[in-house]
Amino acid sequence: MITRESITGVILAGGLGRRLSPDGTGTAKGLAPFRDATLLDHVLSRFAPQVGHVLLNVDPARGDYRRLGLPLIVDRLQGHLGPLAGVHAALAGMDTRWLATAPCDTPFLPRDLVLRLADAAEARPGIDVVLARTAQRRHPLCMLIHQQVLPALLAYLEEGGRSVEGWADRSRAVWVTFDDEHAFTNINTPSDLSDHGRP
Repeated sequence: MITRESITGVILAGGLGRRLSPDGTGTAKGLAPFRDATLLDHVLSRFAPQVGHVLLNVDPARGDYRRLGLPLIVDRLQGHLGPLAGVHAALAGMDTRWLATAPCDTPFLPRDLVLRLADAAEARPGIDVVLARTAQRRHPLCMLIHQQVLPALLAYLEEGGRSVEGWADRSRAVWVTFDDEHAFTNINTPSDLSDHGRP
C-alpha cells in the first residue's frame, strides 16, 4: 500500500522563469506575488498535505526561498537541463520509495492529486511512473515516480533527453485523467498573473 508517509513531495521551482520576467532575463517564478501570497505559497498549501514531507528544487541564484523553512535541493547535473534534472535531484536525495512532483506555477493544484496517482500505481503492479492529464491535454510535471527509476532517468539525461513525456514513454508509465482543467492552470506570463490573480 502506498501511504502518504511513503511519498516525498518535490515542488519544482528551479526553472529560469524567463516568460514571467518583463525583460526576459528570468525570475524566481515561485516567489511571484499571487492573491496576497506567492505562487509557491498556494502550491504548497495544496500539495504539502498530500505527502509525507516536501522538498523544494530551486536555483539558488534566483531568489531566496529559505523563508519557507523547507529543505532546498539544487540540480546535481549542470547546465539548466529542465525539470527532469530537478526530479533527478529529488530522487537522489530522498529516503522514501515514491516521489510526487508538482510545478511551482500551478496554484490551483488538485487537492486529491497524489491520492489518485497513488491509487493508479497500486492498481497496476509494476508501474514506475503515473502522470496526470485532462481531456484537453497532458500535465506531465504532476506525477508520482518510484525511486527505482533513478538510474534510467540519469541515463536519459546523460543521453541528452529533456522531455518529460519522452522519458515517460520509455518508462513503465500510465496516465490518470482528471476532470478539472482549471486545476492545472500554469502561470507563465505577467498577463497570466493578472488574469488569474483575482479571486
